[in-house]
Amino acid sequence: MNALNRIVIKPVNLDDARLSLVIHDSIGDPSINKILEGIKSYNHPDYEMISVFVDGLLVQIIGGGNQ
Repeated sequence: MNALNRIVIKPVNLDDARLSLVIHDSIGDPSINKILEGIKSYNHPDYEMISVFVDGLLVQIIGGGNQ
């Protein structure tokens, strides 16, 4: 958390309903099935998603991993 206590960076739960909304708004207009497939692909021990919250609002996700 930063000095102003406004930004929090932490792991995100792949079941978080807000996740698909953030992804949808970030990449255009994909189908919900395409978004859910992408989220599901991170359910792997070598992959991780980190979330960025501002004042408690999920605003960004960063994902990656090694395979």
